Amino acid sequence: MLIDDAEAWRDVTCRDYLRQLIRSASGKRRAIVIAGEISSVAMGFSGWQVEIKKNRRGALLSPPTLSAGDLVGVRLSRAHLAERVVPGMARVHLGDGTLQTVQIPSTEAVM
Repeated sequence: MLIDDAEAWRDVTCRDYLRQLIRSASGKRRAIVIAGEISSVAMGFSGWQVEIKKNRRGALLSPPTLSAGDLVGVRLSRAHLAERVVPGMARVHLGDGTLQTVQIPSTEAVM
């Protein structure tokens, strides 16, 4: 399941369903991916987005602050921060404690 602009969907009427879906997806071949503004997605101490945050996995696209690493369960260093958005670059944590830098290939033709 993909949810874009997740910060706008925090208090949806199906929040209990989403929370249960997220809890039941652990260890199965399911994934819930949320995208949103770093400063407001998965904030707080309860709710379905916090359940996703507990998985401690994810990708950060050009993280602006050290605290952004909390969203995916890692500590960021100043070297991981980006002053501007770098298209195609992400800092990825897959749950093993290692933060990897990945480059997402472009589908546009380069001339």
